[in-house]
Amino acid sequence: MANDTGAGSSEPSGLRRISYRKPSLTGQRGMTMLAATDTLVALVQTLAPGARQGLHAHGAYDGFYFVLSGRARFYGKNNELFAEVGPNEGVFVPRNTPYGFEAAEEEVQMLAIDAIDKTVEDTFVSHEDGSDRLTFESFRQDGALLDLQELKMNTARD
Repeated sequence: MANDTGAGSSEPSGLRRISYRKPSLTGQRGMTMLAATDTLVALVQTLAPGARQGLHAHGAYDGFYFVLSGRARFYGKNNELFAEVGPNEGVFVPRNTPYGFEAAEEEVQMLAIDAIDKTVEDTFVSHEDGSDRLTFESFRQDGALLDLQELKMNTARD
């Protein structure tokens, strides 16, 4: 019987099993890192009702946002409403494309996957005052809040 840890072999398989438990927010926004490499990041963003990420663009990565629960509004150029999406719907954001999003009336959970192009400069362009200031809680995959010390330790290992 195969296992998912690579135990019992001389080389780890590289495969990693991931589980996730919804965190309890105390603020407006939370992020739970699921997996990351130098070219891909997968996380779940949790937004309190009305929480917003202002209009901005990334120069080095394409993003995919897939709503797990709740409803999210996505905005494009000139802060025009692009789409309101619910569970099992998503939005693809190519690099250098201005976008923003917000929780629509209820808490929203979104799977966010970023594919990073290492051949171009990693830029963040703010298209709205305040979009470059991110305040969020960080959570472990089991839903527990990471304190600052845990966050520093996890960052140092990655």
